[in-house]
Amino acid sequence: MQRGLAFLAAIQFMAPVAAMAQEAKLPDGVAVMLRKAADRDIQENTSRYLETAVVIAADGYPNLRGEILAEAGRLAPGRTGAVTAAVANRQMPASATPAPEPQAAVSVPTPPTPPAKKPVPPKPSGFAGFDNWTGNVELGASLNSGNISSQSIVAALSLLNDRHKWRHKLGASFGLLRTSGTTTKEQAAAKYQLDYKWSDRLYNFGLVEYERDKYGAFRERFLESIGVGYRALEGETYSLDIEAGAAVRQSTPTATMISQTEYGGRLNTVFNWDVSDTFSIINTGSVFLSDRRTSLEDTVAFKTKITETISGKLSFNVKHDTDVPLGNAKTSTETKATLLYSF
Repeated sequence: MQRGLAFLAAIQFMAPVAAMAQEAKLPDGVAVMLRKAADRDIQENTSRYLETAVVIAADGYPNLRGEILAEAGRLAPGRTGAVTAAVANRQMPASATPAPEPQAAVSVPTPPTPPAKKPVPPKPSGFAGFDNWTGNVELGASLNSGNISSQSIVAALSLLNDRHKWRHKLGASFGLLRTSGTTTKEQAAAKYQLDYKWSDRLYNFGLVEYERDKYGAFRERFLESIGVGYRALEGETYSLDIEAGAAVRQSTPTATMISQTEYGGRLNTVFNWDVSDTFSIINTGSVFLSDRRTSLEDTVAFKTKITETISGKLSFNVKHDTDVPLGNAKTSTETKATLLYSF
């Protein structure tokens, strides 16, 4: 009887000692992690936290895997199978990682669609035709200095027919001044230029030009020129054309009314710049060189669109001849303010 009681007491004493020895083999941090995971599972009636803790502990201490499983079995006797399977698969339970919270959809503003550009119709073929003509009509006033300082009424017309290979340019202008009922100024000019395009930039040209100035240094002037032109600069809003070639000019001085023929060369530049949708700058310059004299002319114009077809234009023109008849100014200027109608 005494021996039986002693055996039972020894068993009761050794059981907690064995458990304490088993727990003592685990690092303190691992034991605490397993216990807290088991407590969380009891609160939520699940086994995912303990499974996750066991997998982490077994990966960190593979030599203590048996002790870790034993401790897990002690903490959660009813979930030993799930914990063992998780360690065998060595992967986190699918439910261990909480699903990310859904985020509110962020509205990304859609950039405005730029207006579609109107398709450019193909240029007509052939040498000439009644189609594809554009132009401007000008009417306004001018202020002149040089041989005559005065104000006048001016009118001008320009036409353009741009085709696939050929390009026609026509222009005409007229100025008239009456002072105290007397006509003191009468100017007229006309020109025609024909271009043949070898490419989008390179072309040959032929030019015929006529000027008449009743009160100027030269009563009449004819100019004929042939040469080559090239678009040296071209962008979305600007362009620069340069032309050079041989030229012949017949000049009739007002003082003698005897025609003089000059042979030389001509250089011409045309610069266009659309600064904005409604404002543009145009600069045209030309030089005629001969053994007798050099003639220079430059015109700068500022054009502002008022409506789709009507624009305001302010221009300044300067002319200079190195050799003029006695009593005439070598340099003359003209400032014009006009309204343009485009078609």
